Amino acid sequence: MLDKRLKKVLSMLDEDCSVLYDIGSDHAYLPIEAIKQKIIKKAYAVDNKEAPLKSAITNIEAHGLNTKIEPILSDGIADLREDVDCITICGMGGKTIHDILSGATLKNIHTLILQPNNHPQLVRKLVESIPFMIVDETVVAQREEVYPVIKMRPGKQTLDQKDLHIGPILRKHPSRAYKESLEQEYVFLQTLIEQIPDDKAKQPLIKKRDLLEEVFNEWRDNQTVFR
Repeated sequence: MLDKRLKKVLSMLDEDCSVLYDIGSDHAYLPIEAIKQKIIKKAYAVDNKEAPLKSAITNIEAHGLNTKIEPILSDGIADLREDVDCITICGMGGKTIHDILSGATLKNIHTLILQPNNHPQLVRKLVESIPFMIVDETVVAQREEVYPVIKMRPGKQTLDQKDLHIGPILRKHPSRAYKESLEQEYVFLQTLIEQIPDDKAKQPLIKKRDLLEEVFNEWRDNQTVFR
């Protein structure tokens, strides 16, 4: 039922996660599996579109979990319940995830597990607007793409630009797949830089390319072992 990304998210749910609020739940695969494996006791399958929510309801009923998983038609955390202690947001853009959680009051929440499809730096930037810090991060290679999975807990954290773009944990403990994806991004950026005639338009690309180069040199100098 779960693809590689959702399996990784499931594996990062803690034993002390009791009530899950799964935003963008789609088919409700994650809360269903989390209940079946007795990782959590209760869940809310949240989606802001009726069609995916109907699919979630069908799957919840098919597994006989009507009393343990409540479907909610809602946008983001607008209808966050007081008994929730864990939130997952998977398969959305980094900006969307950032907009959902930025400045939010997350009373009683002790775990966020976030899986952005792009712009993960915006998800990491959440440490500036909510009292949470990154405690774990990994990547999942699927369909020739590499997706980060970021786990956050209450705390304070300051990230520099390398941490924001690479990830504070992945920067110290990168996987080989992650390193290769960044090398591909570096080549892509270099190609774009060479093709764009406007010097001003090049600047953000040059900045990101140079940042990646600094990280590669950091890994080389530290003789980093890739998992």
